[in-house]
Amino acid sequence: MLQVLYRACDKLGWNKGRSFPLERLFQKKDAFRAAWSIILRNIPDFTKAQGFNFLEETWDYAIVLDACRFDLFQQVNTVKGNLEKKQSIGSMTTDWTSYAITKQYPDIVLVTANPFLSTTYMKRKPFFKNIPAWKIGWDDELMVTPPWAMLDLSKKTVRRFPDKRIIFWFMQPHHPFIGSNMDFGWNMREMMIGEKRGLKSVWTAVKYGELTVEQVWDAYKNNLKLTMPYVEQLVDYLKGTIIVTSDHGNCFGEMGLFCHPQGTRIPPLVDVPLLTINKKPK
Repeated sequence: MLQVLYRACDKLGWNKGRSFPLERLFQKKDAFRAAWSIILRNIPDFTKAQGFNFLEETWDYAIVLDACRFDLFQQVNTVKGNLEKKQSIGSMTTDWTSYAITKQYPDIVLVTANPFLSTTYMKRKPFFKNIPAWKIGWDDELMVTPPWAMLDLSKKTVRRFPDKRIIFWFMQPHHPFIGSNMDFGWNMREMMIGEKRGLKSVWTAVKYGELTVEQVWDAYKNNLKLTMPYVEQLVDYLKGTIIVTSDHGNCFGEMGLFCHPQGTRIPPLVDVPLLTINKKPK
């Protein structure tokens, strides 16, 4: 039913930027947009259990680009391989962890720049080891673990665990958008460990009309462009079967939504890339 509603909005031209009919109301009071998001979340959807879970695929190494839409990846990708569009099992990281991690994976090491995966949602320790790149490679100025830090730590992890499958979870292209000059940060790490509240994000700014949809899209795109050379270097370093994928996407005004609200299975949020690269055996 939600997919039918999305397609109807698409045909009417309501899924582009601020074209959704309720957008003016939403900009005056974000509580209305939040309420609308909750309504959409509760519309029945029967494809949840059929979503793509890369943990169940065959690979030696998995590179995850957090919050990367398929269409953005298709535009920016520089790595050669077989590219497919998949429908993720979740529309945000918390959804993904709830639906995807349903058992123990003692053969997998996780290197993650996303603190959600090391704290609240990973207490049951489903992997052989969880390496907190969000602590080790953190940049105080950028308020995130940058891709160059992830590349360095990823290579060290490969040397340390030659007989394990490894997930390299990059924070990019998820905000904060380090490839832009926007004055809107968002400190996920400090929010997760409870030291202080996060700063105003670009999504809050675009909701209130302080930034245009085009500005935020460009920043999102540049964040991935900045990251892909490091992904390419990591792929060159690895051997075996490598996949590049994502946990979810982002909304840019589709159905009046921005960022990645929970439990909302529409294409901008669940259409993710699966790039497969086969190299010499591990």
